[in-house]
Amino acid sequence: MIKPSDITRCAQWIRESTSILIGAGAGLSADAGNNYTDTKYFAEHFPGLVKKGFRMKLQLMGYEDWTESQKWGYYAQNMTEIMNLPPHPVYGRLLDIVQSYDYFILTTNVDGLFVKNRFDPLRVYTPQGLYYRIQCVTPCSDETWPSRPIAERLYPLINHDTQEITDPNALPTCPKCGGRVFINVRIGDWFVRAPYADEEKRYRACVGR
Repeated sequence: MIKPSDITRCAQWIRESTSILIGAGAGLSADAGNNYTDTKYFAEHFPGLVKKGFRMKLQLMGYEDWTESQKWGYYAQNMTEIMNLPPHPVYGRLLDIVQSYDYFILTTNVDGLFVKNRFDPLRVYTPQGLYYRIQCVTPCSDETWPSRPIAERLYPLINHDTQEITDPNALPTCPKCGGRVFINVRIGDWFVRAPYADEEKRYRACVGR
């Protein structure tokens, strides 16, 4: 349990610092409204998946036993929800604390909420990827493409009773090889790291000085 003295000590360390490295994970996203363990929200927004025995988004991370239509029926909705999350006070409070310092952020979150909440994108490293990019699953190249247009095209085609895409011809494919695509996030050895190379260089320069 965190004691008041711990908070006082941390505040003192921040005041005495010239630079700050922020490590952020799923708890921060959950506080901002992206909670992968919220069973009530899941039941209300993904009734078709509740019928299939799922209770929360967390159960679907890395899940593979479904058709492309079922997969994109879930991810198109999940991506749309995440991309439409508004700025949140928890990020605003954190920015108020660090913005006068030489700060850098290392985060496993793939929701892009730091940049959405006015943190400097040149001070953020997202080694797990981002929902905002899509890639070939093969992969046939190191290229990635914006995923928002795909989510926006697929979302109206979701049958929420089954959580499937109603038009199989609308399912996304790689524009280069015609193969399967997926969000550019690190859940397989096919993950394309190229978009984050410059972020990593800036991060290593930060922690190495």
